[in-house]
Amino acid sequence: MPKPFIKVIGFISVAGVILACLAVISGQHPVSVRDREFDAIIEEAVAKIYSTESVSFQALVAGCSHGRAINLDDMGLKGVNLSMPWLDFFETDYQLRLLLPRLSNVRTVFIAIPYFAFVWDNGLSQDSQLLLSRRLFYYRAPTIQFMPGDVKNFIKGKMWRLLRADHWGNVFFSSGTFATANQNGSPMPDAFSENPALLEQEARKRVDETVAYCQQVIARDSEVRERVFGLLVALINDLAARNVRVILFTPPYYFKYTEYFRAEIIRHMRDTMRRLQGACNVEYYDFSESLDFIRSEHFFENSDHLNKGGVHMFSLKLEKVISDNKRN
Repeated sequence: MPKPFIKVIGFISVAGVILACLAVISGQHPVSVRDREFDAIIEEAVAKIYSTESVSFQALVAGCSHGRAINLDDMGLKGVNLSMPWLDFFETDYQLRLLLPRLSNVRTVFIAIPYFAFVWDNGLSQDSQLLLSRRLFYYRAPTIQFMPGDVKNFIKGKMWRLLRADHWGNVFFSSGTFATANQNGSPMPDAFSENPALLEQEARKRVDETVAYCQQVIARDSEVRERVFGLLVALINDLAARNVRVILFTPPYYFKYTEYFRAEIIRHMRDTMRRLQGACNVEYYDFSESLDFIRSEHFFENSDHLNKGGVHMFSLKLEKVISDNKRN
């Protein structure tokens, strides 16, 4: 073998070892608690899907973090919850089309429908935090397929541990501690879910931030609602052709979250869901104002996410509803 070729191989090998070591070090010092929490969620879900266990999966939960309102085990189903914080439906469509061919025995797909479902597009965002789940999925999933035109985020995802937002500052100057975080990566006091005053404050702040982004999306693309609608029609029809039962649902929200949310956005979501049901004959269940949950702060981790007890109760309720509907 020519010496120059040997030198090239040696250089690549050494560089690979160095980069691998840097990635390990980087992983021990995440940029933020949000990065750590999101990565843990995505790592667990992707690992399950690419494990030998996946051949026995019956169901999959996809979409944004509101899908974590259900626990498949509580519903008597074997599967994986792939719901990720801030995911839009373009990302959900990509993930399902990528992963379902591996999950040949999955016959039910649950997808959460938040109030902002049709006015959310992370591709239009100038906030890299909204792309966090997408990039972490690219990092964790052993694939070279990416969303159309998304090569920049794909590279940033695959190089996640090396291309750090803090420019490695937290590696060299980290205190080694983070504030306690909830499932969305937002620091919260321990008694948050049992304090109505704090929960109301959180609802106001969360809604203000969410609605502000929805308005930005609409301003940048007046056709976003129709784009999301068309994508969902195609996805649902394709899943039905695979003999997959699609169950769309909106989970319970703390009543102040709904009260503060922009009524026009909620109204449009519900109108569009009726239109979607007519176009695809798809199941949709709206529990956003279910009196069994919405006025009890003890069921909520924050204003739009159930806590462990709430998840258990809602999973049982949804399971009964879909079982009754299947029998009918």
